[in-house]
Amino acid sequence: MLTHSEKYADLDRESKSRYNEVVAYVCAIDGVKRKQNDKCEEFRYCSKRVVCMTIKKGVVCCEYSLVNDQFDKYISDNKLSVKQAATIIKLLSAKETEAAKNAVDISVETIRRYREEKHQRDLARRREARKRANSDVSDN
Repeated sequence: MLTHSEKYADLDRESKSRYNEVVAYVCAIDGVKRKQNDKCEEFRYCSKRVVCMTIKKGVVCCEYSLVNDQFDKYISDNKLSVKQAATIIKLLSAKETEAAKNAVDISVETIRRYREEKHQRDLARRREARKRANSDVSDN
């Protein structure tokens, strides 16, 4: 079985340029970390996966974990255990390459929005706890 690096070396020039174009686009985002193993090359932002680039049968594939906000809230509210499938874009032409770069933007923006929402929930929880603590002190 070939490693990711070996599969990359076997790609044709056009596929390599598409691969490199997406990699350069992702790496240009501040805070993105790059990690490569035998199966894929993974890019993370704030410890969340943005994209995982694999090469299957000589075709470059970009795997994203794009989430639906409403579905995610439904799962959270109902305490369900659901495994979501990855969204895969195969880089066969310039059109798919642009779609892959747009999906990177969507993924990073979703991660940023979730972090901000979590931050606001944490602030509200701390304010409420402080308010309860102050009311308990004033009651005594």
